[in-house]
Amino acid sequence: MLILYSWYYDAQALFNYGGAFWTAWNRKMEPMLLNAQLADGSWPKEGGGKTSSQGGKDAEVYRTTLCILMLEVYYRYVY
Repeated sequence: MLILYSWYYDAQALFNYGGAFWTAWNRKMEPMLLNAQLADGSWPKEGGGKTSSQGGKDAEVYRTTLCILMLEVYYRYVY
């Protein structure tokens, strides 16, 4: 989950910065997230699933929430 956590804040920072940095990030990140999404709307465990034991039963909800927030960065801001 550490990767998704940092990606979420990277997406926020780059969106607010804008320009070529945001465009480059978004062109890579958006298709990657959409292609990884499972049929039930959630996202799979990262890597070998080592972090899922730390996240407990809420890990799937947390992963899905971070991915959705990254995809909707256009509509909300973190200040």
